[in-house]
Amino acid sequence: MLLSEVVKNLDKKLFNPIIVLNQKKDTYRLYKDKAIMVKVLPGAGYARNLTKLLKMSKIDIVVTNTPHILSGAFSAKILHIPHIWYIHSDIEDVYPLLSHKMAKKILSVIWMLSSKIMTVSYATRRQFDFITEKSNKLVTIHNGVDVDYFALKKKRGLLPKYGIKKSDLVVSMFSRLDPLKRHRDFIKAAREVKRSVRNVKFIISGEDSSPNYKRELISLIKKNGLDSSFIFTGYLKDISPLLSMTDIVVLPSVTEGLPLTLLEAMAAGKSIVAADIPAHREAVTHKKTGLLVKSEDPLSLGRAVLYLLCRPQMRKTMGRRGRRRVKKFFNILNTVLQLESLCETAIKDGQK
Repeated sequence: MLLSEVVKNLDKKLFNPIIVLNQKKDTYRLYKDKAIMVKVLPGAGYARNLTKLLKMSKIDIVVTNTPHILSGAFSAKILHIPHIWYIHSDIEDVYPLLSHKMAKKILSVIWMLSSKIMTVSYATRRQFDFITEKSNKLVTIHNGVDVDYFALKKKRGLLPKYGIKKSDLVVSMFSRLDPLKRHRDFIKAAREVKRSVRNVKFIISGEDSSPNYKRELISLIKKNGLDSSFIFTGYLKDISPLLSMTDIVVLPSVTEGLPLTLLEAMAAGKSIVAADIPAHREAVTHKKTGLLVKSEDPLSLGRAVLYLLCRPQMRKTMGRRGRRRVKKFFNILNTVLQLESLCETAIKDGQK
């Protein structure tokens, strides 16, 4: 999770961060493991308790990490505390049932309640283009990853666990199970690949948030005779071991903010095949660090995967270039420095 990495790397001489959650879930242990202060406020009376906490703790700035929760922004407004809204994706992806008109209203509320708005990519920034107010409120700070942590590892110790032979090629997709991620395209592309390359395994790794959707995917896999070729791992706290045994990382999503999985894969020296959408173009340089293919086109996706599977030297070259690109443009340390500067600016502006 990016937020935990950002908080972990903050300059503790300048910032003493407190993470506020409304329940003890997986992220609670994640923060505690990194020695980050966490406060859990129950759902009942959450807004009131949050305002009380901010006041008692003498908080200088509030950062809201999701558009799902408005309480942080309202509490900051009440206490006249600077507020930064951290936007990871398009609002219409967060609330898929919203009309375009209602999505604009929510974005307008986010704009009104924020001292600064931080978007993870220029792709997510564009959703605010309808706001005509001239302001330096909107800032883009790209997602970042710990490049050294995801450095290419030679160990492939997980192979036996997943029934993968040393001679097998591995194509992986790291993403929660969500129709917007287009796992069906990945499965249909796999069918095309298997017609030419037999020794290849396909991994789907991500949170299983929709049992019905997973059943649909399994049914599609069986329908295409790929039962023995696909592996579901479920949610993994750390994907680096799987990355070390992967040859190509695929992401056919139709919409993204700036996917960490692509950055982590590039940091691990892996070549990429992804849908040609704005967010992916910011991460992947076509034909240099990976291949971008037409969105919602399984045949093009499969052909691109097959092209790279048959060219191991090209995969290595792309992997090296990708790692250099991430180190230069998407390093977690750069992300943290920019966020620190943004917080300091917001605090100073609030004191005027």
